[in-house]
Amino acid sequence: MIRKSVTIFCADVVGFSKMMGLDEEGTLDSLDECRSIIDPMIASYGGRIFGSAGDSVLAEFPDAVDCVKFAIQCQEALHHRNLRTTPKPSMQFRFGIHRGEVIVQGDNLMGDVVNLGARIESMADYGGISMSSVVHEAIKGPLAHVTFVDTGPRSFKNIKDPVKIFAIPVPGSRPNPNANASAVEAKTADKFSNNEITETSSTADVLKVIAKDQSKAEVPVSLLKRLRNARAYDQVIKVLLAKTVRNKDRESLRELIHLALEQMIPTDQKRAVAAVFEAAAGILMDHSQQTQIGNLLHSGYLGERQKNVALHLWKHAAERSPEAQLSLGFGILDLPQPNANDVAYAIKLLETAARQKNVKAVMRLASFYSDPANPLKDKAAAFNWYWVGRYLKDPEAQAGLERVVTTVSRNEFPSFKINAEALLEEISWSGRQY
Repeated sequence: MIRKSVTIFCADVVGFSKMMGLDEEGTLDSLDECRSIIDPMIASYGGRIFGSAGDSVLAEFPDAVDCVKFAIQCQEALHHRNLRTTPKPSMQFRFGIHRGEVIVQGDNLMGDVVNLGARIESMADYGGISMSSVVHEAIKGPLAHVTFVDTGPRSFKNIKDPVKIFAIPVPGSRPNPNANASAVEAKTADKFSNNEITETSSTADVLKVIAKDQSKAEVPVSLLKRLRNARAYDQVIKVLLAKTVRNKDRESLRELIHLALEQMIPTDQKRAVAAVFEAAAGILMDHSQQTQIGNLLHSGYLGERQKNVALHLWKHAAERSPEAQLSLGFGILDLPQPNANDVAYAIKLLETAARQKNVKAVMRLASFYSDPANPLKDKAAAFNWYWVGRYLKDPEAQAGLERVVTTVSRNEFPSFKINAEALLEEISWSGRQY
């Protein structure tokens, strides 16, 4: 598990849901314009966006000073933008900043530091900036010219000790009327959660929740396109899920697959997406999609619990996809306790690939048959496949072959070598045209 220390920046739009209810088109126009200010400015101060769901932005900065400098300049730029856009919808953001050690998962960052940053953001003034005392300590010297307001300690749900919060007054900001309300402090500021769906929810229960959302299933293509352009991925994915489940829409599933393969799924949506992929495997997916999503599920990106679902997708694709056959063979043998029939099927799949000179399949068979813990351990079979692997120039094959040879008697060796040469000749000649 990779960890690193960073400064986390969290932002969201004040009253975004209400704005969308009143004027979807105008709100998305305003969000596009504001993001055209925020995103490049983050990059110019050395930051990186790692989360962008709907109206939210999550970014990391290596340096706390750079993060706070960015936040101040960005709020000033957004304030000037609001002054210029009247009577168009003005849009105010709350900024929250925290610093600490996070867990790195691909391009995403996770952990209490991220969650606390989001909760601090919920305390910020409308159009304002709030930060933890950890950040304040790191920047108060280099940014001595900046005014900081000590707003006192705050208690947050599931956080053991109170956190002292500091604010920076910026032009155009308004007091947050809910900043001191216990309801706000108790509310998880993790905007990427759905209480109806958890990691342990069954696929059937997940599908029932998704199927309830008729309004999302009826979102017109024009609005969906605008949500995509606004990078409102949490909204986009909810729409695509609803359209896939309620309307059996292949195009929506195709877009959902694309977003998943690009690893654009917010954390709280992963269980729902995995459930829809499982349900759609034999109905709406072609063999190529089944293979790709099987690989994604097996990688653990959509959750460790979804690895076995990968086998389900590969089984659907195996009849037409050599890649799926190979993945399925590997996946079955990697199970903690596969049953005998599944093992026999996996060996059959891998032998088919090995006889077509697939080096990965050859070496997996060799390691399977040479594994001391394997009740089906077979030194003759292990010798055969390491022999083929050496011919195919796998760098590990010679060492594996030598380990097996130490267990072979002088009387056995000649017959082992004859059988291995016969297998190699059979493979060498397979597929040749006469």
